[in-house]
Amino acid sequence: MRFNAEPTVMPAVDPTTDQKTQEDVDPGYLVICWDDPVNLMDYVTHVFQKVFGWDRSKADKHMLEVHENGKS
Repeated sequence: MRFNAEPTVMPAVDPTTDQKTQEDVDPGYLVICWDDPVNLMDYVTHVFQKVFGWDRSKADKHMLEVHENGKS
């Protein structure tokens, strides 16, 4: 796989002037995970942990919700 992107340099961040309030921050995303017949439950738990940074118990809770209810 090839990427034709040029490297970029990020600007320096001054923490004293670049602070944002909660109102300045985007509200986030609503993510729905649908059940499918392909991915194993252990894999879904693993993905929840890696993508969302959840601990094992929270990832397991949502995996079981997907498995039992069809979505989480």
